[in-house]
Amino acid sequence: MQKKGITIGGYGMPGCGKTSVTKAIGQILGAETFQEPEEEYWPWAVTERHISGQFSSIMWFRAMRAAILYKAKHIADQGGIGIIDSYYDKLFIHLMDEPGFEWLIKKDEPYYDIVKQIAIRDYELLPDLDYLIYFELDKEIWLRNLEKRNRKTLDSEAAFLETFKTQPLYRKAAETYCAQNNCQLIVQKQAYGMSSPETTAQELIIKMGLGN
Repeated sequence: MQKKGITIGGYGMPGCGKTSVTKAIGQILGAETFQEPEEEYWPWAVTERHISGQFSSIMWFRAMRAAILYKAKHIADQGGIGIIDSYYDKLFIHLMDEPGFEWLIKKDEPYYDIVKQIAIRDYELLPDLDYLIYFELDKEIWLRNLEKRNRKTLDSEAAFLETFKTQPLYRKAAETYCAQNNCQLIVQKQAYGMSSPETTAQELIIKMGLGN
């Protein structure tokens, strides 16, 4: 356990492998990792967003992720290590206006302006991290990851499957955030079948200077 508490977050496009690796980091460090619920626990507002609308879906994810971010920060404030698998909402303001994110929130969505105001406030107010791990991968690996996790919702949408081209925007957002907020950025380039999540986690722990 560190004398000074720290927070660690994963970041990258959906399907980049951040959940399995951050979970392994937590297991190695003996720290609690907070993760997004798996698809089987999603409410119908997400699985049937063609009925509920994009706003209801995105706000469910935002409320859940913001809550676990605050929990991780609380652990760090107590001197522990708080880990989350997705730092998406803090950086969303750098993405939502960009081409390629219409699958998530369209500009003609009636609540678009409200979502943007929330994103602006989140960038100002949500807790900051000490370490941000950005996961990068090529398209073949991404498609294999999506097939492996086998989600029936969102991943199978045609618009989502066209979003790989937005990956550079995720990296730019990560670099901008870390430069502005004194956060250490660690870039992890994923290689399919080359390393287990545990091996990758060990390497990242060393990069963060948290190894024994």
